[in-house]
Amino acid sequence: MKPHRRIIIMSVKLGIPIALQNSLISISMIILQSAVNTFGANVMAAYTIAGRVESLVHQPFQSLSNAMSTYTGLGMIYIPRGLLNGAGDTGFSMINGICEVVVRITAVLLLTQTALGYWGVWWSNGITWTITGIVCLIRYWSGVWKKKAVV
Repeated sequence: MKPHRRIIIMSVKLGIPIALQNSLISISMIILQSAVNTFGANVMAAYTIAGRVESLVHQPFQSLSNAMSTYTGLGMIYIPRGLLNGAGDTGFSMINGICEVVVRITAVLLLTQTALGYWGVWWSNGITWTITGIVCLIRYWSGVWKKKAVV
């Protein structure tokens, strides 16, 4: 078994933007948790429970997204961000991840200071997923990602 330099370089070029995207999203979740913590133990507990439920709902879609990253080259289309990653458009996915971070932090900081109070935390999640989902769909529908194919 011999390492293939071209494959290693391509893997690093595709992997770094995805790793940065995931790191930035994790940082934004820490900031979100900090905002939640300011509302006390009851809101922290409610947010934790809601997060567990959200994870259960999100898991099948994340699995499909990961599969799309793997099988995009076979022509399967289902979840835009996973498809874009699989097509090699990882730079856009990183930018979309940055958009997710900015929207999440901005929304939580603004909405929790309004009459919504701690409900602003939950609204910020919905707003974040809606905006980043729309941005991903626009990129997908534009077809630009087709020029990035790595397969």
